[in-house]
Amino acid sequence: MPDGGGDSVRRAEVTQAARPAAALQIPVEMIHYGMTKTAQLAISRGLAETTAGTAVTVNAVLPGPTASEGVNEFVSGLARTKRVDRGSVERQFFSEARPTSIIQRFATPEEIAALVAFVCSPLASAINGAALRVDGGVVRSIAWARAAKRAVRPAACRPLVPPTIAECKLSS
Repeated sequence: MPDGGGDSVRRAEVTQAARPAAALQIPVEMIHYGMTKTAQLAISRGLAETTAGTAVTVNAVLPGPTASEGVNEFVSGLARTKRVDRGSVERQFFSEARPTSIIQRFATPEEIAALVAFVCSPLASAINGAALRVDGGVVRSIAWARAAKRAVRPAACRPLVPPTIAECKLSS
């Protein structure tokens, strides 16, 4: 990959962020947002495949609820309006809106940045085309979410909806 001086770039990283719950478990009230997050995952994977055999890695970082400046201002304002402490608002949010969160708190921007820094480092040179979650356990699966029922034979399953071992044995 040439740079401005005609030399080769030895390694390059492309990392983008997408919200995991919106990309993997799209809420019905946020279809438009979920579509854009799912598209980001497809772009990341497609770019990784396009750059195969080069020193370029492309990955998607999937942050969960994060204590960004905007979130902090919103939560603090809500606490003032309700006349409760900020911690009460955060606990209520996680118990009612994000009960699947394992850490039951907002991740810090520094925690998200730590994963990004690692993925962009030489230590992560074998990580390519991946969707890397740093979501506090909000998404309740180890792998991709499965569709409930589909009219497609398991042998024709798409990568985002892998068949179970039992389905593969049945379709053989």
